[in-house]
Amino acid sequence: MKRILIDTDTGSDDAMAIVMALRDERVKVEAITTVAGNVDLCYATKNALLSIDYAGTYAPPVYEGCSHPIVEKSLIRAPMAHGVNGLADMDFGEPKGKVQKEHAVDALLRILRHSEDQALELVTLGPLTNIAVAIMRAPELVKKLRQITIMGGAFAETGVFTAPIAEFNIKGDVEAANVVCGCGVPLLFAPINACHGEAFMTGEEVEMLLATGTERARFCVQSNTLLIEGNKERFGMRGFDPADPVAMACATAPETIGVKERAFVTFEQEGEITRGMMIFDTKGHYGQEPNAEIVISMDGPAYKKYCYEKIV
Repeated sequence: MKRILIDTDTGSDDAMAIVMALRDERVKVEAITTVAGNVDLCYATKNALLSIDYAGTYAPPVYEGCSHPIVEKSLIRAPMAHGVNGLADMDFGEPKGKVQKEHAVDALLRILRHSEDQALELVTLGPLTNIAVAIMRAPELVKKLRQITIMGGAFAETGVFTAPIAEFNIKGDVEAANVVCGCGVPLLFAPINACHGEAFMTGEEVEMLLATGTERARFCVQSNTLLIEGNKERFGMRGFDPADPVAMACATAPETIGVKERAFVTFEQEGEITRGMMIFDTKGHYGQEPNAEIVISMDGPAYKKYCYEKIV
Protein backbone atom coordinates (compact mmCIF):
# COMPACT_ATOMS: atom_id res chain seq x y z
CA MET A 1 0.00 0.00 0.00
CA LYS A 2 1.26 3.47 -0.91
CA ARG A 3 1.39 5.85 2.06
CA ILE A 4 1.07 9.53 1.24
CA LEU A 5 0.94 12.95 2.83
CA ILE A 6 -1.15 15.66 1.12
CA ASP A 7 -0.36 19.38 1.29
CA THR A 8 -3.20 21.50 -0.08
CA ASP A 9 -4.63 25.02 -0.45
CA THR A 10 -8.00 23.34 -0.72
CA GLY A 11 -9.90 24.90 -3.56
CA SER A 12 -12.47 22.95 -5.52
CA ASP A 13 -10.12 20.80 -7.60
CA ASP A 14 -8.02 20.05 -4.50
CA ALA A 15 -11.20 18.79 -2.84
CA MET A 16 -11.82 16.38 -5.70
CA ALA A 17 -8.22 15.15 -5.51
CA ILE A 18 -8.51 14.52 -1.77
CA VAL A 19 -11.72 12.53 -2.28
CA MET A 20 -9.99 10.40 -4.93
CA ALA A 21 -7.03 9.62 -2.69
CA LEU A 22 -9.18 8.71 0.30
CA ARG A 23 -11.24 6.33 -1.82
CA ASP A 24 -8.28 4.52 -3.39
CA GLU A 25 -7.89 1.21 -1.57
CA ARG A 26 -4.24 1.04 -2.69
CA VAL A 27 -3.44 4.29 -0.86
CA LYS A 28 -3.28 5.36 2.79
CA VAL A 29 -3.41 9.11 3.43
CA GLU A 30 -1.42 9.55 6.63
CA ALA A 31 -2.10 13.27 7.09
CA ILE A 32 -3.31 16.38 5.31
CA THR A 33 -1.60 19.75 5.76
CA THR A 34 -3.10 23.03 4.59
CA VAL A 35 -1.53 26.18 3.18
CA ALA A 36 -2.85 29.51 1.97
CA GLY A 37 -3.15 29.81 -1.80
CA ASN A 38 -6.39 29.38 -3.71
CA VAL A 39 -8.09 30.72 -0.60
CA ASP A 40 -7.18 32.06 2.81
CA LEU A 41 -5.86 29.46 5.23
CA CYS A 42 -9.08 29.15 7.23
CA TYR A 43 -11.03 28.15 4.12
CA ALA A 44 -8.31 25.77 2.96
CA THR A 45 -8.54 23.95 6.28
CA LYS A 46 -12.34 23.86 6.38
CA ASN A 47 -12.49 22.56 2.82
CA ALA A 48 -9.97 19.81 3.55
CA LEU A 49 -12.14 18.65 6.45
CA LEU A 50 -15.26 18.77 4.24
CA SER A 51 -13.49 16.73 1.57
CA ILE A 52 -12.79 14.03 4.14
CA ASP A 53 -16.49 13.97 5.06
CA TYR A 54 -17.63 13.63 1.46
CA ALA A 55 -15.09 10.91 0.72
CA GLY A 56 -16.87 8.80 3.31
CA THR A 57 -13.98 6.48 4.12
CA TYR A 58 -11.58 7.43 6.94
CA ALA A 59 -10.35 10.65 8.52
CA PRO A 60 -6.63 11.39 8.47
CA PRO A 61 -5.53 14.21 10.78
CA VAL A 62 -5.55 17.72 9.29
CA TYR A 63 -2.90 20.27 10.27
CA GLU A 64 -3.00 23.99 9.46
CA GLY A 65 0.16 25.53 8.03
CA CYS A 66 1.48 28.78 6.60
CA SER A 67 -0.84 31.70 5.91
CA HIS A 68 1.45 33.61 3.52
CA PRO A 69 4.49 33.06 1.25
CA ILE A 70 7.97 32.82 2.74
CA VAL A 71 9.19 36.10 1.16
CA GLU A 72 6.37 38.09 -0.39
CA LYS A 73 3.94 39.81 1.96
CA SER A 74 0.87 39.54 -0.24
CA LEU A 75 -1.08 36.35 -0.96
CA ILE A 76 -2.33 35.55 -4.46
CA ARG A 77 -5.83 34.02 -4.33
CA ALA A 78 -8.02 32.55 -7.07
CA PRO A 79 -11.64 33.61 -6.48
CA MET A 80 -12.32 33.65 -10.22
CA ALA A 81 -11.71 29.90 -10.35
CA HIS A 82 -12.80 28.69 -6.92
CA GLY A 83 -14.88 31.45 -5.36
CA VAL A 84 -13.98 33.25 -2.15
CA ASN A 85 -14.65 30.15 -0.03
CA GLY A 86 -12.84 27.79 -2.44
CA LEU A 87 -15.93 25.72 -3.26
CA ALA A 88 -17.59 28.00 -5.83
CA ASP A 89 -19.12 29.95 -2.90
CA MET A 90 -21.55 27.11 -2.31
CA ASP A 91 -22.56 25.96 1.15
CA PHE A 92 -21.67 22.32 1.79
CA GLY A 93 -22.27 22.57 5.51
CA GLU A 94 -19.86 22.41 8.39
CA PRO A 95 -17.22 19.66 8.62
CA LYS A 96 -17.54 16.94 11.22
CA GLY A 97 -13.83 16.84 12.04
CA LYS A 98 -11.57 19.34 13.75
CA VAL A 99 -8.15 20.65 12.80
CA GLN A 100 -5.26 19.47 14.96
CA LYS A 101 -3.47 21.99 17.18
CA GLU A 102 0.02 21.16 15.89
CA HIS A 103 1.37 23.37 13.09
CA ALA A 104 1.55 21.66 9.70
CA VAL A 105 5.33 22.01 9.39
CA ASP A 106 5.88 20.59 12.88
CA ALA A 107 3.53 17.72 12.08
CA LEU A 108 5.24 16.96 8.78
CA LEU A 109 8.67 16.83 10.39
CA ARG A 110 7.40 14.75 13.32
CA ILE A 111 5.82 12.22 10.97
CA LEU A 112 9.01 11.98 8.91
CA ARG A 113 11.16 11.68 12.03
CA HIS A 114 9.25 8.56 13.05
CA SER A 115 9.00 7.01 9.59
CA GLU A 116 11.32 4.66 7.78
CA ASP A 117 13.33 5.98 4.83
CA GLN A 118 11.21 6.19 1.65
CA ALA A 119 8.13 4.90 3.44
CA LEU A 120 6.11 8.01 2.59
CA GLU A 121 5.40 10.11 -0.49
CA LEU A 122 4.20 13.71 -0.51
CA VAL A 123 1.63 15.15 -2.90
CA THR A 124 1.45 18.95 -3.06
CA LEU A 125 -1.63 20.66 -4.48
CA GLY A 126 -0.90 24.31 -3.65
CA PRO A 127 1.97 26.75 -3.13
CA LEU A 128 5.01 25.01 -1.69
CA THR A 129 5.39 27.22 1.39
CA ASN A 130 4.93 24.54 4.06
CA ILE A 131 7.34 22.20 2.31
CA ALA A 132 10.03 24.85 1.86
CA VAL A 133 9.85 25.79 5.54
CA ALA A 134 10.19 22.12 6.49
CA ILE A 135 13.21 21.77 4.20
CA MET A 136 14.89 24.85 5.64
CA ARG A 137 14.34 23.56 9.16
CA ALA A 138 15.30 19.91 8.68
CA PRO A 139 16.58 19.06 5.18
CA GLU A 140 17.73 15.57 6.13
CA LEU A 141 14.31 14.61 7.46
CA VAL A 142 12.62 15.70 4.24
CA LYS A 143 15.07 13.54 2.29
CA LYS A 144 13.38 10.51 3.87
CA LEU A 145 10.51 11.01 1.41
CA ARG A 146 10.38 8.59 -1.50
CA GLN A 147 9.02 11.22 -3.88
CA ILE A 148 7.28 14.60 -3.99
CA THR A 149 4.57 14.93 -6.64
CA ILE A 150 3.90 18.59 -7.37
CA MET A 151 0.94 20.19 -9.10
CA GLY A 152 2.83 23.16 -10.44
CA GLY A 153 4.54 24.78 -13.36
CA ALA A 154 3.73 25.48 -16.99
CA PHE A 155 6.11 24.57 -19.80
CA ALA A 156 6.10 26.01 -23.32
CA GLU A 157 2.62 27.47 -23.01
CA THR A 158 1.03 30.37 -21.20
CA GLY A 159 -0.30 30.04 -17.69
CA VAL A 160 -3.95 30.58 -16.91
CA PHE A 161 -4.82 32.95 -14.11
CA THR A 162 -1.82 34.77 -12.66
CA ALA A 163 0.75 35.72 -15.31
CA PRO A 164 1.31 34.95 -19.00
CA ILE A 165 4.00 32.36 -18.31
CA ALA A 166 3.48 31.30 -14.70
CA GLU A 167 1.19 28.67 -13.18
CA PHE A 168 -0.77 29.65 -10.04
CA ASN A 169 0.81 27.38 -7.40
CA ILE A 170 4.35 28.34 -8.37
CA LYS A 171 3.54 32.03 -8.78
CA GLY A 172 2.03 31.91 -5.29
CA ASP A 173 5.44 31.26 -3.70
CA VAL A 174 8.29 31.14 -6.20
CA GLU A 175 11.05 31.14 -3.58
CA ALA A 176 9.46 28.15 -1.89
CA ALA A 177 9.29 26.31 -5.21
CA ASN A 178 13.02 26.77 -5.74
CA VAL A 179 13.80 25.54 -2.23
CA VAL A 180 11.89 22.36 -3.07
CA CYS A 181 13.64 22.02 -6.43
CA GLY A 182 16.96 21.87 -4.58
CA CYS A 183 15.93 19.54 -1.76
CA GLY A 184 17.40 16.32 -3.20
CA VAL A 185 14.13 14.34 -3.10
CA PRO A 186 12.93 12.82 -6.41
CA LEU A 187 10.36 15.25 -7.84
CA LEU A 188 7.49 14.60 -10.23
CA PHE A 189 5.88 17.73 -11.68
CA ALA A 190 2.33 17.61 -13.01
CA PRO A 191 2.27 21.01 -14.76
CA ILE A 192 -0.85 22.77 -15.99
CA ASN A 193 -0.15 21.44 -19.50
CA ALA A 194 -0.89 17.89 -18.40
CA CYS A 195 -4.34 18.96 -17.22
CA HIS A 196 -5.41 19.93 -20.73
CA GLY A 197 -5.55 17.74 -23.82
CA GLU A 198 -6.24 14.12 -22.98
CA ALA A 199 -7.10 14.89 -19.34
CA PHE A 200 -9.74 17.53 -20.13
CA MET A 201 -13.22 16.41 -19.08
CA THR A 202 -15.90 17.54 -21.49
CA GLY A 203 -19.21 18.93 -20.35
CA GLU A 204 -20.84 15.62 -21.22
CA GLU A 205 -18.31 13.68 -19.11
CA VAL A 206 -18.92 16.04 -16.19
CA GLU A 207 -22.67 15.48 -16.50
CA MET A 208 -22.10 11.71 -16.48
CA LEU A 209 -20.43 12.06 -13.10
CA LEU A 210 -23.23 14.19 -11.75
CA ALA A 211 -25.85 11.80 -13.10
CA THR A 212 -24.60 9.02 -10.83
CA GLY A 213 -26.50 10.80 -8.08
CA THR A 214 -23.97 10.26 -5.30
CA GLU A 215 -23.26 12.97 -2.76
CA ARG A 216 -19.55 12.66 -3.58
CA ALA A 217 -20.14 13.32 -7.27
CA ARG A 218 -22.39 16.28 -6.46
CA PHE A 219 -19.72 17.71 -4.15
CA CYS A 220 -16.94 17.25 -6.70
CA VAL A 221 -18.89 18.67 -9.64
CA GLN A 222 -20.83 21.50 -8.01
CA SER A 223 -17.81 22.80 -6.10
CA ASN A 224 -16.05 23.15 -9.46
CA THR A 225 -18.88 25.09 -11.12
CA LEU A 226 -16.82 28.25 -11.65
CA LEU A 227 -14.00 26.32 -13.32
CA ILE A 228 -16.37 24.30 -15.51
CA GLU A 229 -18.43 27.27 -16.67
CA GLY A 230 -15.40 29.54 -16.97
CA ASN A 231 -13.82 27.19 -19.47
CA LYS A 232 -16.43 28.18 -22.04
CA GLU A 233 -14.69 31.56 -22.22
CA ARG A 234 -11.14 30.22 -21.82
CA PHE A 235 -11.28 27.27 -24.19
CA GLY A 236 -14.49 27.76 -26.15
CA MET A 237 -16.13 24.73 -24.58
CA ARG A 238 -17.71 23.85 -21.26
CA GLY A 239 -15.65 21.34 -19.30
CA PHE A 240 -13.16 20.71 -16.54
CA ASP A 241 -9.36 20.90 -16.67
CA PRO A 242 -8.66 19.07 -13.40
CA ALA A 243 -5.24 20.28 -12.21
CA ASP A 244 -5.05 18.73 -8.75
CA PRO A 245 -6.86 15.48 -9.64
CA VAL A 246 -4.28 15.00 -12.40
CA ALA A 247 -1.42 15.46 -9.93
CA MET A 248 -3.08 13.06 -7.50
CA ALA A 249 -3.53 10.45 -10.22
CA CYS A 250 0.14 10.83 -11.19
CA ALA A 251 1.09 9.99 -7.60
CA THR A 252 -1.44 7.30 -6.73
CA ALA A 253 -2.09 5.73 -10.15
CA PRO A 254 1.06 6.27 -12.24
CA GLU A 255 -0.39 3.99 -14.92
CA THR A 256 -2.57 6.99 -15.89
CA ILE A 257 0.49 8.98 -17.02
CA GLY A 258 0.96 9.12 -20.78
CA VAL A 259 4.37 10.71 -21.40
CA LYS A 260 6.94 12.12 -18.98
CA GLU A 261 10.50 13.44 -19.34
CA ARG A 262 13.52 13.83 -17.08
CA ALA A 263 14.70 17.42 -16.71
CA PHE A 264 16.53 19.97 -14.62
CA VAL A 265 13.83 22.29 -13.27
CA THR A 266 14.02 25.67 -11.58
CA PHE A 267 11.81 28.78 -11.56
CA GLU A 268 12.59 32.39 -12.46
CA GLN A 269 12.48 34.61 -9.36
CA GLU A 270 13.82 37.99 -10.42
CA GLY A 271 12.11 38.90 -13.68
CA GLU A 272 9.43 41.55 -13.44
CA ILE A 273 7.47 39.83 -16.22
CA THR A 274 8.91 36.31 -16.03
CA ARG A 275 8.64 35.71 -12.25
CA GLY A 276 7.38 32.17 -11.73
CA MET A 277 8.36 30.95 -15.19
CA MET A 278 9.29 27.27 -15.28
CA ILE A 279 12.84 26.77 -16.56
CA PHE A 280 13.23 23.17 -17.64
CA ASP A 281 16.21 21.61 -19.37
CA THR A 282 15.90 18.14 -20.86
CA LYS A 283 19.12 18.38 -22.91
CA GLY A 284 21.74 19.35 -20.31
CA HIS A 285 22.29 22.87 -21.67
CA TYR A 286 22.81 24.28 -18.16
CA GLY A 287 25.22 21.54 -17.13
CA GLN A 288 22.91 20.48 -14.30
CA GLU A 289 21.81 16.95 -13.51
CA PRO A 290 18.06 16.33 -13.83
CA ASN A 291 16.27 16.92 -10.53
CA ALA A 292 12.74 16.06 -11.67
CA GLU A 293 10.43 14.27 -14.02
CA ILE A 294 7.80 16.33 -15.85
CA VAL A 295 4.48 14.85 -16.92
CA ILE A 296 3.97 15.90 -20.53
CA SER A 297 0.58 14.28 -21.05
CA MET A 298 -1.86 11.89 -19.45
CA ASP A 299 -3.40 8.69 -20.77
CA GLY A 300 -6.88 10.20 -21.14
CA PRO A 301 -9.05 7.06 -21.00
CA ALA A 302 -7.06 5.54 -18.09
CA TYR A 303 -7.11 8.81 -16.16
CA LYS A 304 -10.84 9.40 -16.62
CA LYS A 305 -11.66 5.82 -15.69
CA TYR A 306 -9.64 6.22 -12.49
CA CYS A 307 -11.38 9.48 -11.60
CA TYR A 308 -14.85 8.05 -12.25
CA GLU A 309 -14.21 4.94 -10.15
CA LYS A 310 -12.86 6.91 -7.20
CA ILE A 311 -15.53 9.61 -7.20
CA VAL A 312 -18.77 7.69 -7.65
